[in-house]
Amino acid sequence: MLARRFISASLGAFLAASLGSGALATEVNLTAPGASEGFTERLKSASLSIQSATKDDATSQDLLAAAQADYNRLIGVLYAAGYYGPVISIKVDGREAGSVPPLGAPAQVNRIDIVVEQGAPFTFSRAEVTPLAPGTQLPKDFRTGAQARADLVQGAADASVKAWRNAGHAKVAVTGQQITAVHPQSALSAQITLAPGPRLTFGALNIPGESRVRDARIREIAGLPTGEVYDPAKLKRSADRLRRSGAFRSVALKDAATIGPGDTVDINAELTDAKRRR
Repeated sequence: MLARRFISASLGAFLAASLGSGALATEVNLTAPGASEGFTERLKSASLSIQSATKDDATSQDLLAAAQADYNRLIGVLYAAGYYGPVISIKVDGREAGSVPPLGAPAQVNRIDIVVEQGAPFTFSRAEVTPLAPGTQLPKDFRTGAQARADLVQGAADASVKAWRNAGHAKVAVTGQQITAVHPQSALSAQITLAPGPRLTFGALNIPGESRVRDARIREIAGLPTGEVYDPAKLKRSADRLRRSGAFRSVALKDAATIGPGDTVDINAELTDAKRRR
């Protein structure tokens, strides 16, 4: 069994915290050589081991489960910051947490040591989304040469999908993602492919549930612009009008799952009536 668990990302700084209370308190040490104080705080906030050790009722099984979960929790922080080549070691009383069977927790956990070696920051060797709707505003740092933070990749995908929906393509979908980390060059290639689908117009407003308000009145209040090009902003205005009417406790207007005849998209209204006034 490997003494360390290899993952990808970067880290630095030293944090030692003796947490918990009473004689059976568990000491948790998180060491991240080279990381800034602020980044170390982010790691601290993400660590389930540190959170669990503060609870008086945490059992040894709880602490072991928290330590094993921390591999993925810390790697999420590292990826988000653009570090894809780290080494993370989490030892429970000297034993690597990843090597302990799920039901093999010791009777008591006295100490958890977390060491994160961040490795080099990765930069984008390629940052591409295709096709793009006219006027799409991608995150400014989603570009070749910039630090390859994972949140930038997600942000670029979200911004691209939003732009196509704003242009009337309600059924745009991400159909391909090629994310490749090249460790010798500390580079990340990110390619996202979209399928915009046809430009749609608003269809009918469907009201499948039951309400004290008549369907015709609901459609009148909503004012859904049936026949016009699909626009999320117009859909939001229809939902807002229904909320302002005071007749409903909750309102959700959602695109139908399939495209209708003539490249239309129906809208399904999920409504819950407000309580009657006395």
